[in-house]
Amino acid sequence: MDELWHRFFRAVPLHDSTQGPVKALAGAWPDGLDPDLFAALDWPVLITRLRDYIAMPYPVAMFRTLDDPPGPDYRMVDDQIARASNPALDQVLCSVVPTGFVAGTTVQEVVWNLVARYAERPLPRLLFVLPFMDRGSVAAARGDAPVVTIEGLLIQIYKGVENALFDVYERLPEGGLLGDPLVERRFRDLLLPTGPEPRATDAAAADAPRETTGFLVFDYGAMGLSYGREAFLAIQAALRSSAGVCAFHDGDIHDTGIIRSLLAHAAAVVPATPDGPLARAASEIAFGPYFIGMWTDRPANFRLLHDRLAAAGTVGYLGLLTLPGVQDAPGAGSLFLSLSLPVGPAFTDGRVVPATAKYGLGPD
Repeated sequence: MDELWHRFFRAVPLHDSTQGPVKALAGAWPDGLDPDLFAALDWPVLITRLRDYIAMPYPVAMFRTLDDPPGPDYRMVDDQIARASNPALDQVLCSVVPTGFVAGTTVQEVVWNLVARYAERPLPRLLFVLPFMDRGSVAAARGDAPVVTIEGLLIQIYKGVENALFDVYERLPEGGLLGDPLVERRFRDLLLPTGPEPRATDAAAADAPRETTGFLVFDYGAMGLSYGREAFLAIQAALRSSAGVCAFHDGDIHDTGIIRSLLAHAAAVVPATPDGPLARAASEIAFGPYFIGMWTDRPANFRLLHDRLAAAGTVGYLGLLTLPGVQDAPGAGSLFLSLSLPVGPAFTDGRVVPATAKYGLGPD
């Protein structure tokens, strides 16, 4: 456990004086969290994301139409953390809590116990204290005395957890219920390079297709010297008769922290073969990591492309992973460039867009 903390503090720019308080507040290193993934994240972006997530109003579309959108409200009363409750809002969250999931005879008690259930867990405690430890760290680096109180940090943890619970509520399908895996996933999504998926703001957005962004993963060690050309010739053949836009960025990713982060937070990981590297735990993966980032306006293209590449026994092809949510093309392009994946070819209705031609690809 100490080794995991050591790796974490080695990966993040926190002042040494914050290490003891961070460990004490988290209580333990979060299960299954790879500390090395923090090295792959843009620290200022992560801190801003977490700070905004804590401070924002409830991420629920029907609340945003109100003149003063509500949000979590906590304070210290007689040295105890207390929550300002609104029964009408609490009922919204209670409507997706399974019977007996937490104790309580009123909606206020159920919501309080629900928030407390997760506010005691190491992952949200670690995440939601980071913005304020970062501020203290900056002050300490200047030689100033940081002003951070335990009471204030507890309030931030509870506020972040409550927003996460309403966030899960907002994303549930009709008839869906809240549960540990969904809540845990919401916390982990805050560590995605892109952050949590965009939220629907109206009926049309709510019905929008999912998973517009993903990666085709190849092992360049199993391919020839011109493995980029090999891969895209296979992709070009597989996209024949497809519809819509498919835009690609491609390159090698050797940072294992980035690879593990992408795999851990993927909406889906679809191996090309049942016993291939992508079918095993991320920690066991060892291959020549050639990643082809893909954005499409038709999510069905992911499965079409994967099925055809796998069925053809494409040399070096390991499988597909998709990222949760809907990104637009510029947003996906920015993500790929942040991973040092240069712009690759683009296809419209199965044909190469001439201005993007690469690797000698031409018209069919």
